[in-house]
Amino acid sequence: MATRKVSISSPLLGALVRMVAWLSAWLPLRFSRALGRLFGQIAAVGRTRLRSVTELNIALCLPELSLGERR
Repeated sequence: MATRKVSISSPLLGALVRMVAWLSAWLPLRFSRALGRLFGQIAAVGRTRLRSVTELNIALCLPELSLGERR
C-alpha cells in the first residue's frame, strides 16, 4: 500500500491548525504554554530538515547564546 505524504499547505491541516489556535485562546495561559511546549517537542522529533534549518537560523541570529540556550 502506498503512503501519501501530507502537505503542510493542505486545506484540512490548515483548518485544524486554525481551530487549535482558536481553542488555545480559551485555555489558561499555563496550560496553553504546556501544550505549546508539547507540540514543539513533537515537531522537533518528527521534522529533521525543518529542525536543522531552524537551529541554523537561531545560531545565525543569536550567536551570543550557548548551544544549550538555543535549544
